[in-house]
Amino acid sequence: MKQLKRSFKMNKKKLALFLTLVVSVWFAGTIMASPLAERSASLTSSGFRAGSVTEGNNRIPYRYFDPTVDPQLVNRANSGGKYPLVLYLHGEKGVGTDNISQLTETNGATFWTADDLISKNPVHVLAPQLPSGKVWSDSTVYPLVIKALNDLIGSNPTIDTDKLYIVGISIGGDGVWDYILKNPTKFAAAIPISAKVDQKYYADGGAAFKAIANMAIWANHAADDDVVPVKAMTDALDALKAAGSVSVKSENYTLGSTVPSHEAWQHIFTGLTAYNWLFEQSLARSKGNTIDPSLSYTIKRTVGGVTEILDYHLGKIHVIEDAEKVVIIDTGMGAGNLYEFIRDNVLVNKTLPMSIFITHHHGDHISRLDNFIGQSQLKAVYVHEAEKDSYPTRLGPDIGKLQTIKNGFSIPLGGDKLEAFEIIGHTPGSLVYFYKNIIFTGDAIGSGDAWMQIGMLSIVDYQKNVQRFIDRVGNNSYFIMPGHYEYRKQFTQLYANNILGCINGILDKTITPRIYFRQNASIATYIGGGQNANVIYHQDRVTTMP
Repeated sequence: MKQLKRSFKMNKKKLALFLTLVVSVWFAGTIMASPLAERSASLTSSGFRAGSVTEGNNRIPYRYFDPTVDPQLVNRANSGGKYPLVLYLHGEKGVGTDNISQLTETNGATFWTADDLISKNPVHVLAPQLPSGKVWSDSTVYPLVIKALNDLIGSNPTIDTDKLYIVGISIGGDGVWDYILKNPTKFAAAIPISAKVDQKYYADGGAAFKAIANMAIWANHAADDDVVPVKAMTDALDALKAAGSVSVKSENYTLGSTVPSHEAWQHIFTGLTAYNWLFEQSLARSKGNTIDPSLSYTIKRTVGGVTEILDYHLGKIHVIEDAEKVVIIDTGMGAGNLYEFIRDNVLVNKTLPMSIFITHHHGDHISRLDNFIGQSQLKAVYVHEAEKDSYPTRLGPDIGKLQTIKNGFSIPLGGDKLEAFEIIGHTPGSLVYFYKNIIFTGDAIGSGDAWMQIGMLSIVDYQKNVQRFIDRVGNNSYFIMPGHYEYRKQFTQLYANNILGCINGILDKTITPRIYFRQNASIATYIGGGQNANVIYHQDRVTTMP
């Protein structure tokens, strides 16, 4: 019955891809049997080559995407000339032997190779096809998948074994759990979706989970999944936490937000939050999955004199160093010592005085203030005057360094100035900071999603404050650096304009809201210039606050 619920209905887009792949396979002439031979096969129009792996009397086909065939992507490799690899395990609709359906059942395999994403993160993708009537953990399937993976690694020196990722949906998600539990040090990160863990792994009080307690895992499920109940995910999470995991992440999508309810992967293969998180993970970060990966940070980029740091949860910390001082904007919620990370990995002059500027008082932006307490380098912590009461306990003996500011406050920095500007709404003291051609916006206008369901104002009043911000920006060209790395491409003032457009659409009712998948709220979306902007809100708070 479950397989009937997940039955395949090919739409026109899938049919077109199906026919294209059939023609490509016809021109290729044959499906090659080894990775070395496979690399000489003709490419399909989607860039996925055809291959297969055999052991004894058992054989499975696979599709393989190699980013090194595109010379423009070669320049995006790491310093060792290597790229990550995603092992994608499909669901029921992809089973068979045609070596096509695993690419057409969803965009789970091809998502990673979309034009803008493959330029952003060039990646190898291996998509094996599960034979009908089998599961990924089957004794005739599992060895072949691992053999295909190892053969590719052995024959392609551009695969970065420090960044092997595994992603799967439905029965493919079951396979993800099985494969990481069997190979606890092989994969740097895993994303199981709408999946369950085989009961055998819960034996002995879930002792098997101890081996993956420090692996970067992000599980996803819909609360009303009618095929695999969400309890399957929560049981796995409970077992991981009991085994000592403090870094496992999860999404339990709101009732009614996922249609059909089993297809939680819709949120993964359209949004960028889990995608961006995945490519920040490595075995080096967790020391081979032996230490908590949330203890470390990654440096995403340095541009315009600004270093952008990500914590494990994609919270962003920005650091600006000039000849006289260091300015830090927000402190995120990573588990590691942020002060030491910045001092040791970012600063040129490691003894310069530091000042911290806070965008707002939510914990995911101020949690690591404690790492700076007692450090003589810390000279001041700047916060909006409306939120000053949030800091005495956090700052403790350094409470004397607390400085309250409001709209228009500025300090000289880097031959220019850092200027504070209020956008009250998300919190009573939300600040953004202008610096040269950059605006650090925290959560004031969101990171793709403006969270007003927890805001302090009605949408009507928030509109006025966002309009003031738009007026301040004017016709100038800015890069917008929000507080979380959850977006698909770099924000500019276009994103701010689209947030305003979304707000206006809520007010004039030209935008029909949907159920928000993360909380009991509504989400409205406005798209302009190829840039999405969402506002999350409660419909009883549009004109007034309750």
